[in-house]
Amino acid sequence: MGKSKAEIQKAYRERKKQKEGEAYLKKERERVKGYYVPIEEKPQRKANERRKKVREWVRQHRLKKKNLTKTVANNLEQTKTVANNLEQCSEISSSSDVTSTVNIVTEQLIVKLPSLATKKRTRTRVNRANAKHRRTIADLTDKNELLNRKIRTVSKRYQRLINREKKTQTIIRNPTTSSSSRNSPSTSTSIALTPRKRTIQEIREEGLTPHKVPKKIQEKLLFANVITEEIGAAWKSNGLKGKHVLKKIVNGEIIK
Repeated sequence: MGKSKAEIQKAYRERKKQKEGEAYLKKERERVKGYYVPIEEKPQRKANERRKKVREWVRQHRLKKKNLTKTVANNLEQTKTVANNLEQCSEISSSSDVTSTVNIVTEQLIVKLPSLATKKRTRTRVNRANAKHRRTIADLTDKNELLNRKIRTVSKRYQRLINREKKTQTIIRNPTTSSSSRNSPSTSTSIALTPRKRTIQEIREEGLTPHKVPKKIQEKLLFANVITEEIGAAWKSNGLKGKHVLKKIVNGEIIK
């Protein structure tokens, strides 16, 4: 099986190291330094990524240094104990006792090898954590959309309630103007409303709901609006004499 490009490049660099030695290493250092960009010149995202990598490298270096000092201290302690035991063994005359003490010392030494699948386990753990975070983000976005929809619904209801309250307050403050505007023929013709729509509007202006008002009352109001509209139309279409007759009919002086 042929070598990959990375393996070919690695073999080439090894040959150059053996051939040129320190000169090649110095030239490589200078070449890599040319690619370096100061962190102040990088964008914010890339600068944060570099800082994160550097912090991780420093953490690993300190951890490695700490573990190295611990292993050195443990080795020194073990050598001291072995030396002390050997001195004690030298004082014992019998060879059987010496071999037994040496076996006791050697049984206390434990060699711990590094795990080979650490990188794979770390990657799996990171992938699971990322998947969990993605699910959490998706759930939170759905909840956020639902809450925004509820906020819009409540705000619209609140706005409608405020508008209704303003209408009722204006009617309470000026009852004569509102009643005259509803009953006058001129205003009824200026607003293009049918008698049924005018009836519903009057019910709502009083702060009531149309479908909760009894049907008989609605029919009476509708009949009154129809009569008012007919009288207004007759008032406009007739002349002075006709208006005089219409006035007598409305006042009850003439029964037609």
